[in-house]
Amino acid sequence: MSWRINQIEIKNFKFFKNTFTLNIDRKNILLYGENGAGKSSIYWSVFTHFQAYAKEQAEAQKYFTANHSQNLRNRFVGESESSYIKISFHDGHSETKGIVDSDVDYYPANEETLRFMRGTAMSSDFLNYKILSSLFDFRNSEANQVFDIFEKEILPYIDFDEPYQKIDDETPTNILNAGEWWGYIKKVINTEGAIPRNEKKYSSFNHGTAQYKAYQGLISSFNRLLRNKLQFLVLRANAIIKDVFNIEAKIELTVGDAIFNRNIGYRKYSTTLESPKIYLKARMTSSLLVNDALIEHPRSFFNEAKITCMALALRLAILEDHATTDEFPSVLLIDDLLISLDMPFRRMVIKQLLTYSNRFQTFIFTHDRAFFHLVMSEIKQLGNADEWKTFNLYVKEDDTGCLQPALVLEESYIAKAKAHLYMLEIPASVNALRKAAEKILKNILSQNEILQIIFEQGYCNLSKMIGIFQNKYAKLLGLESLAAHLQDDRKLLLNPFSHDDIETPFYRRELEKTIEEIELLGRIHKNVIVDYEKVRTVEYKMRVTKDGTSNEVTILFLEQFNSFEYNGDIFYSNPNVSVRDSYNEGQIQCKEWGLNKLLARMCHYIGLNAETKQKIQECLYDMGGNLLI
Repeated sequence: MSWRINQIEIKNFKFFKNTFTLNIDRKNILLYGENGAGKSSIYWSVFTHFQAYAKEQAEAQKYFTANHSQNLRNRFVGESESSYIKISFHDGHSETKGIVDSDVDYYPANEETLRFMRGTAMSSDFLNYKILSSLFDFRNSEANQVFDIFEKEILPYIDFDEPYQKIDDETPTNILNAGEWWGYIKKVINTEGAIPRNEKKYSSFNHGTAQYKAYQGLISSFNRLLRNKLQFLVLRANAIIKDVFNIEAKIELTVGDAIFNRNIGYRKYSTTLESPKIYLKARMTSSLLVNDALIEHPRSFFNEAKITCMALALRLAILEDHATTDEFPSVLLIDDLLISLDMPFRRMVIKQLLTYSNRFQTFIFTHDRAFFHLVMSEIKQLGNADEWKTFNLYVKEDDTGCLQPALVLEESYIAKAKAHLYMLEIPASVNALRKAAEKILKNILSQNEILQIIFEQGYCNLSKMIGIFQNKYAKLLGLESLAAHLQDDRKLLLNPFSHDDIETPFYRRELEKTIEEIELLGRIHKNVIVDYEKVRTVEYKMRVTKDGTSNEVTILFLEQFNSFEYNGDIFYSNPNVSVRDSYNEGQIQCKEWGLNKLLARMCHYIGLNAETKQKIQECLYDMGGNLLI
């Protein structure tokens, strides 16, 4: 197992007033958020948390500090109220880490936490439409020079083949990250005295010092490694453009070196550090071309969809180059990535993005409902639905009139009932809730019971299902009080069009209570031990033992045999069974028994009382001698 995000908690930060919690349970996340509901605030909160590892304390904490000009605190909370982002990680076994980023907690101060979050940030990536668009967002009159974008959005996510070495230390740092390489280079030139200056002419550097020579060597190494890495990434990106997106084009990068203390005349030097220059261009690759000249301004030549795919291919090439390990979480966050693409391109991109969910815990956020359903459909076709949680994020007003997020799980009818209720679409909420009750009860009841209802009623009658649950399952699970309400709920709430007051506050409060009760019902998890196909066809053994003496029978199940998990406890159904063969016919006759009664009788005859009798999971075997449970 590997480390993954288990929960995200955001308080008084960006859109979120008070505490917002996203329970992830180590899964991938697909989230639809209507505009203004806080979807992108989740994305940027995680980004802010991850990037704190690389910042000085004041720089990291300014986003949470009241009255700081660059703070990102929610504007509806007072100065004294705390603001933070907490991300909880789980290793899949028993270990958890809860790491907080706030104006009080500076997590890089703890060496082990810094190591963990640095590794997490280095093996993770963030993709959104604005980043892709910016790579080609230049007018015809402007050079497509993108180093400023690379410095912020690309270098932090690529590693060089060599670590950098500090200019005053012969020991390498073991840091391969390109962003940290460049960050150190800039830090040196901005640190007074790091490179000695001439005594007579303090405005110029002393070229003869070891520090000056080491610094020039460091920049030379950076230029070489940057060229090599970008050359590799462009080759991979062009393969994606051709093989995945089926576009007859390729991107080309022209790289100009970073230069320190450029010679600007006779014995005159600039004393400054010049950033590298990276020019992003393109070329068509069709075999039918008459003119294959370099395209200096791709945006003026290609349509928006192809531009987006070309930029995305470069980002995916970087993503594929990430080193991942079970030692740190590897997270991929995607926010509204494909809003400019038409349907064919969307499908291609979605298929490609989902291939990365095997290596990265993937978060896909969108405000486009059609895109949301496209992704969901592809996930189901891949058979990976169990690896994902899907959410809807809506916005509503709280009691004070402030906008607040309303987060509901997608796909469940309960989620839809909640969503409609938030929007005050009461009839739609009630109808979804009725479907939720039907679906949950169909899962709890046995297939035999469902078929019997359909045979008698002609359809799967909700009232009949509730009756069977009350009479057979409620006592088993200790849910008699819940069962007692279900019929009343059905009569009062689940037939909405028989009422003329469904919009009243009273009715809405009752509906909220019914949602809570059906949610409780939905927490019952059924596990089929003997399924319908094996009823009356497959034989099993029941064996109880005391002091080396055994009592054994051969049985056929006459009904499905299920277990139910509720609130951490496991309960077993009591199906009827037919005893086919018994070692002691006088004690256990070959006839129809309830499973629990049969077990009690067998334990009694071997001398086991109510306190010492065996549990069903300890004495039920298949004919090969393997425990069934």
